[in-house]
Amino acid sequence: MLLLIGIFSPQRYTYETWEAFNGTALNTSLQLLRGDFSGGWSVRWRTPFASSSSNENYAQFVIADVDGDSRNEVVASYSDTLIVFDGASGSTEWRFAHSYTGWMPAPAVGDINGDSAYEVITDDDRLGVNQVVALRGTDGTVLWRTDVNGAMYSSPKIGDIDGDGITEVVIGTDAGTVYVLNGNDGSIDCTFSTGGAVRSTAALDNDRIVIGSLDHRIYVLDGTCNLVWAYTTGGGVWSSPVFVDINGDMVKDIVVGSGDGHVYALNGSTGTLLWTYNLGCEVRSAPALANIDWDGDLEVVAGDVCGHIASLRAIDGTADWVDTLPRGIYPYGAIGLADLLPSSYGIEILVLAEPSAWSSNYAYLLSSSGAILRAFSGYGDGFAIGDADNDGCVEVFIECDGCSDGRDVLYDSSTNDGSCGVLGEGGDLSADEDAHVEAPRDDGATYDASGRRVSGGKGVRFIRKGGRWRKVIER
Repeated sequence: MLLLIGIFSPQRYTYETWEAFNGTALNTSLQLLRGDFSGGWSVRWRTPFASSSSNENYAQFVIADVDGDSRNEVVASYSDTLIVFDGASGSTEWRFAHSYTGWMPAPAVGDINGDSAYEVITDDDRLGVNQVVALRGTDGTVLWRTDVNGAMYSSPKIGDIDGDGITEVVIGTDAGTVYVLNGNDGSIDCTFSTGGAVRSTAALDNDRIVIGSLDHRIYVLDGTCNLVWAYTTGGGVWSSPVFVDINGDMVKDIVVGSGDGHVYALNGSTGTLLWTYNLGCEVRSAPALANIDWDGDLEVVAGDVCGHIASLRAIDGTADWVDTLPRGIYPYGAIGLADLLPSSYGIEILVLAEPSAWSSNYAYLLSSSGAILRAFSGYGDGFAIGDADNDGCVEVFIECDGCSDGRDVLYDSSTNDGSCGVLGEGGDLSADEDAHVEAPRDDGATYDASGRRVSGGKGVRFIRKGGRWRKVIER
């Protein structure tokens, strides 16, 4: 049986939230597939090398079926090489020798050239110039290289943001330039110059790009790099913005942190201030967005470099709770949201913390009310939450930064071995899933309830009809 369902606010596909920096094109940082770590945290596998020197990593990892074999991989960007690990065993599938240009941007994964296969987007300066590089997901060979005018701290994001049916790659550089690159060949579609370095990672929504700059501003651009509006904060904007419809006008608004210590919510149409909240110290990490306490209302989870972390009501910015961690929130990472403990009410929060510059990090797992549930000593420059071993439950991959054996680790659990289902849906394909569809693409692929691509059979796929996205559910 086929059901055809209209989608009014398209952007990327269904449940593959672990394939993009900060979760999706909207940067919500929410992992929709559940996990079950009630049986404890065991090591599934470790990297074969220590996370140091040429194998240092400061980027978020990505869990995705990179090579199209229906098995997920872990994509890791280290200082001298990008490595794709088999998600179940940790064995190396392929590697690409590169030299990072900035603070190791997280790789992007997706079909950028319409061939129904995935590509990996990273940075490289081995040829004497800063470049964005697209690699074939099957073997890591180069699809294209594009010169850009500065180092990259900003992570690439992908999506068709100008409505031409071709996927674009959006990235910012330390020279203050935002680039939109053609996914087919890497040619430059358009650029926009800000007044400072761009270390924020863009959020994409239809034909809108929103990105921060160290010139203190948040910029909203259209799909051809024209300025729609800009908002000036009181500090440099390292933080990556989040898209969310706060005021119910069917236009997604923007939440972002600033170096002035505030979290800002801005009207998506006009750029006017909806609310602001002062955490006290620089907010460099990306806020996260979800209904973490299952009360029916969205919350914004944000932290600062002094260790303050808060759950703010998305509607008005009032705090449900504010806590202080023993260490400051890691300034270059993201905050992860996922349901990892069925016995703990609500969604858990994974946050990275750094006591001081160049010191060993900690990762903390918090409850939906802000209580520390677990501390991972010596871990925390980068992480990923996703179904690495294809068992229907998510695992947690964390980078070692001072841990005892020096190696990055994939955490699993004895109870994390079956179909855990999807948040709010129990794993069933239904019309209610429309709430989780943020960016469908007409690439001919079919997805199961966990967001994994399937080669055939029943599932969800997307078609473009009458100028609107339609979701097709085959039961």
